Amino acid sequence: MFFDSPQNVTAISLTTVQAITTLADQNFTGFTITPTDGAIYYGASGVTTSNGQPLASGQSMTIATKTPANWFIVSASGTVNVRVTLYKGHR
Repeated sequence: MFFDSPQNVTAISLTTVQAITTLADQNFTGFTITPTDGAIYYGASGVTTSNGQPLASGQSMTIATKTPANWFIVSASGTVNVRVTLYKGHR
């Protein structure tokens, strides 16, 4: 397993943002998200602050999935910077 370079994504108040955009031919095995300056909520398409899983500033969540583009984030207020690291398997 190896890492992609971490990316920064911005979660915007009450606006759902795709956590990761990927090319279809990538061999991903998962990703880690870490909000750096505020809380976020994460989940599938349509995630809100009511139905998403909360993640506080500085906490990390690693999610094992072959389809990371199916995960989304949202913040309750303001903008929140989120660090995203993808994990790839061997081809």
